[in-house]
Amino acid sequence: MRMSHMEANSMRSTRLVKRLSVVVATVAMAALAATQTASAAQLYVEHGGTQVQVDTRPLNGAPSWIWIYGSDSAFGGYVRFHGADGGTGKLSVGPGEAVAVNVHTTVTEINVCTVWEWNGLSTCGGWRGV
Repeated sequence: MRMSHMEANSMRSTRLVKRLSVVVATVAMAALAATQTASAAQLYVEHGGTQVQVDTRPLNGAPSWIWIYGSDSAFGGYVRFHGADGGTGKLSVGPGEAVAVNVHTTVTEINVCTVWEWNGLSTCGGWRGV
């Protein structure tokens, strides 16, 4: 039984789409791997359920980037930080919240804290160099 011209073209198109999908996926994975390895100046710290990640080479043009997640088993958390320019900062989140910000100085050290009580009672880990 012979295939019609339209059926043969349809099969060719399907094979071509599958091949292109594999090529696109391979290129996307390679780009992701290059991005992850190019930004290697990262620090991840967890204290009492509060999680913080700092990147001092975030590839978006900012000198640093900070991400924080506040534990939903506490009243939130905060991170204090020092910059290479002598400046300081603090970033706070509520329970179950996450925030990411660009910092316009290179972050040199952080201190991660978890808020345990509604009145602000908190515990902090030690200062960590980035």
